[in-house]
Amino acid sequence: MGMNSSKDNNKLLIEKICEICQPLCEAEGFEFVHAEFIVHNGHKILRIYIDKEDGVNISDCADISRELNDLLDVKIDIPGKYNLEVSSPGLNRPLVKPDHFAKFRGEKAHIKTVGPLEPESDRKNFKGVIRSSDTESVVIEIDQGEVTIPFENIQSARLNPDT
Repeated sequence: MGMNSSKDNNKLLIEKICEICQPLCEAEGFEFVHAEFIVHNGHKILRIYIDKEDGVNISDCADISRELNDLLDVKIDIPGKYNLEVSSPGLNRPLVKPDHFAKFRGEKAHIKTVGPLEPESDRKNFKGVIRSSDTESVVIEIDQGEVTIPFENIQSARLNPDT
């Protein structure tokens, strides 16, 4: 096994979780935004972000959480103990899919890249306004001008209204 085996296993697990979350959320009238495993104070948390046109409330999150918990228990063997959290994406909403970037064109975002975009630069953090996007990349306007970031080079991206 290589050094990335646990990271690869985690990625595969998240993909399986997404395959269960997507249709459940759509059937209940929600947009499935994103799923992630995080460790907080030594505890594993599976966090699922959902949204809908007029916003998500606590009752919505509790309903999806109940249904999802049952489905995950039956369909996936998730190793170790974890807590399931279902929440709205909030103001610092994760941007994961190309259509997320299109939907929030004109909004401020913070994008972290896997590596520098240019060989002579070590810059991997970009904060600016989303100007445009297509299926391959997003263009954001930063202080120095516009930057095109290929989706394959994005490690994480979030709306960042505070910048």
